[in-house]
Amino acid sequence: MATTAMISTAKLSVDDVFCSKRGSKLAKLVDDGHECIYMPDAFLRTPFAPTTFDKDPTATRLNLQLSIDDAAVEEQILAFDAWAVQYLTEHSERLFKKPMSREQVEAGYSSCLRSSSKEGFSPLLKVKLDTQGRHAVCYWDANGGAAEPPEEWREISVKPRLHLSHLWVMGTQFGFVIRITDARLSSADNRVATRSNPFK
Repeated sequence: MATTAMISTAKLSVDDVFCSKRGSKLAKLVDDGHECIYMPDAFLRTPFAPTTFDKDPTATRLNLQLSIDDAAVEEQILAFDAWAVQYLTEHSERLFKKPMSREQVEAGYSSCLRSSSKEGFSPLLKVKLDTQGRHAVCYWDANGGAAEPPEEWREISVKPRLHLSHLWVMGTQFGFVIRITDARLSSADNRVATRSNPFK
């Protein structure tokens, strides 16, 4: 498994679609038979705290948005999207059980990159964040030591390690899940390590 600052699409492929125990249609994304790991060489802002669509406080899989202020990172995600549309078109009969044109794939494809409609706002990368289980994200401070999750997420910066995990298919819509596995906090965001009891 290679961790790179670029997404190389040369050896990417998508396995056959299968149904999970929960009934979801999934297909694993692999890089020459291994996990596809991408670690941007930039700190990305988190404008919002991780959450779920239904605001469930007990949920352990959350949605996190990363503000893409770095042009090189945006180019990497756009290049991945371009590869995805081409690959899904070429393999549509195997993956979706019917041949599809490029226009049909583009209409059904849901990118993880969301452009802002407001001028001056950076695009947002949508990733999944697990708080428990074998995919739970690990946090690291600026010196490489283990850290606790941020107490306040708004407007902090993280350097993420991202796993481009799998294709999801839901009706006529489909896209890829990107999971954050590790988050290095910038030095200004290590507040969690300095908290002390104010009543002593």
